[in-house]
Amino acid sequence: YYYSGYHKERQHDACKAQIDLALTYQLPIVIHTRNAGDDMLSILDTYRDSSLKGIFHCFSQNLSFAQEAIKRGFLLGIGGTVTYPKNDVLRQVVTSVPLTSLVLETDTPFLPPQYMRGKQNNPAQIAHIAGYLAQLRKEPIDLIATTTTQTARTLFNVM
Repeated sequence: YYYSGYHKERQHDACKAQIDLALTYQLPIVIHTRNAGDDMLSILDTYRDSSLKGIFHCFSQNLSFAQEAIKRGFLLGIGGTVTYPKNDVLRQVVTSVPLTSLVLETDTPFLPPQYMRGKQNNPAQIAHIAGYLAQLRKEPIDLIATTTTQTARTLFNVM
């Protein structure tokens, strides 16, 4: 819903078709929702009794939404935006939810950590994001790295 001219019903149909494919092939989904959080949760509710799982990529919602997403079996993808000075809402989320509900990601080439804003992002920034979360959550970086990696591996069945 972020760009003008979107067709809501067509987006809903396409979303449901992709979810159906994921369920057919027993794969997780990756959701990037902008200005459509409530509708996305409603769509996910229609699959509540299924094995649907996945990640809310580039998570940018509030704590209430995070808790609802987690209740539905979804993980939160946390990237460079957590380091942005005005992003207190996301910092509240990552310090309030279980570490096992988070995965680290980049939105390469977009959304780098604050220290390199205006430059092209890259996967190497995962280490910076992990360090930032370790300070924020007051947990060892090894715990952040190990837990978020294992969570991602489990979701994507990569051992």
